[in-house]
Amino acid sequence: MSIFKIRDEFYKIFNMTYYRIIVVKRIITISIFLCGTLSYNVSGQEIKKHQWKNRVILLLTDSFENKTFLQQKKELAKYKDDLKARKLLVYEVSPAQYTLMFNRKLCKTRPSFYDTYTNKTFSKIILIGLDGDIKMKSSSFTKAIDIFKTIDQMPMRRNELRTRDF
Repeated sequence: MSIFKIRDEFYKIFNMTYYRIIVVKRIITISIFLCGTLSYNVSGQEIKKHQWKNRVILLLTDSFENKTFLQQKKELAKYKDDLKARKLLVYEVSPAQYTLMFNRKLCKTRPSFYDTYTNKTFSKIILIGLDGDIKMKSSSFTKAIDIFKTIDQMPMRRNELRTRDF
């Protein structure tokens, strides 16, 4: 066996191992995120079912009557078509319950999930990408356009736009 064949075999083995390590790390990261921080009713089951299908925005608030929360909700509601075009679902989450925006059905949630992300006021808007990773966090009112800019810079979104144009 020549030195070049040995080198090529080494590279094949190394590359396969390297990519396996990357995949395993990715799986572990996603598992920790889904099991550790989203282990509540709106959690794993509710959020995970959207992976690779929809992006998710979590609006976390101490009360559905919170002024900043209502302002953020109103801002997003103005862009219903843009939300749909970007495959975005918006969950409104309080310590006791959650609902999917534009769907008035309330469901129970566990406070542990809410506590993970908040500081007891309207505190967070969290954007979760198609891959299940957190792409953006904000602890204040965020314009919908800024969220859309963040999404439109993502590789998967760029690919969606390219394939849609053909």
